Parts: sequence; structure tokens; C-alpha cells
Amino acid sequence: MCWASDGRSPATRERAESLSLEDVCTLDELCAVSSAVFSVCPPHAAEDVARSVAARSYRGLYVDANAIAPERVLRIGETLTAAGATFVDGGIEIYISAEKPKDVPEENWLPINRKDEVLDAVM
Repeated sequence: MCWASDGRSPATRERAESLSLEDVCTLDELCAVSSAVFSVCPPHAAEDVARSVAARSYRGLYVDANAIAPERVLRIGETLTAAGATFVDGGIEIYISAEKPKDVPEENWLPINRKDEVLDAVM
């Protein structure tokens, strides 16, 4: 997997390095070498990211995995398909609980340890 470091913070660079992601430096290069793009960004940036990818005439699979309103998903889908990409509205499922729920993969579980209250949630 690869990522584009151009304009990213030192903290983001550290996270990418810890995951051994290949840095292709720019969004231009990322779009040129990737058959699939997964957009995971702050919700306010989702449409800007999608427009940036569409502006590069990206023709691969674009998965928007951001927590955004259905109207924004539709706009993003229209923008990307008009540019030639295949669009998928995706998501990320994370379970937050003190004990790992049965049948939930380890990578989808965020453990908590709170002695003063019980907190279980699905995001």
C-alpha cells in the first residue's frame, strides 16, 4: 500500500512509516500507480479530497470510507464517476468495549479500561 506525503504533518508521516506504507510523495503519483484509492480523512475534507482525485482523471476504484452525510456521498460519487472512476461508499467499523466482542476481528476492536463506568459502542 502507498500514500502521498506531500503537505502532510509529521504525525501523519510517523503513522505511515510505522505501517510501512510506500511514500509516492504526490497525489499525482498516487493516482498514477494505484488501482484503488481509499479516502479516510476528516469529514470536512472528504469532498476536497474527492475533487482532487477526480481532477487527475483517476479511472480506478475510489472508496469513500468517511463519516459524511448521504447528500455529500452522492456529490462525491457523481464527481468521481464523471471523471471516469468507479465509486464505492464504504465505511470503517470499530468496536469499542472493555472486552473483545465474539466474532469481531482483533483489528476492529479498540479496548477500553474504565473502572468508573461501562462503555460499549459501535462506530
